[in-house]
Amino acid sequence: MKNYLITIFNSPEAEKTWENLTPEQMQASLSKYMAYSERLRNEGRLLAGEGLSMNGHTIRGTGADQHVTDGPHILAKELVGGFYFITAENLDGALAIARDCPGLAHGATVEVREQMDYGQ
Repeated sequence: MKNYLITIFNSPEAEKTWENLTPEQMQASLSKYMAYSERLRNEGRLLAGEGLSMNGHTIRGTGADQHVTDGPHILAKELVGGFYFITAENLDGALAIARDCPGLAHGATVEVREQMDYGQ
C-alpha cells in the first residue's frame, strides 16, 4: 500500500457555485462529502481529510527579509479547498478513489500525488 494526497482545488467559478447553493443544497453537498469520508474510513483508506478556509497567509523569505501576506495568493487561479490523505494499492487505485470526490460535481479540480518514499 502507498499513501496519496488528494487535493481539491476550487476555481473562482467553483466558489460561486458553492455561494449560490440554497441551504438545502449546501446540506446535501456536505452530506455527500461526509458519506465519501465515511466510506473511505470504513474501507481503512482514509488517513486524514479536511475542508479548508478560503482565507490564508503566505510567508516568503527568511530572517529579517521574511514577509507575511494575508489572504489567498493573489496570482492563484485556483485555491486549495480541501484534501484527503489516503492509502491505496497503487496510482490507479488512488485515481479511482479521487474520481468519486464530491467536489468534482461543483467544478473543482482534483489532483492526486503519491507520498514520497524515503526508504525508511
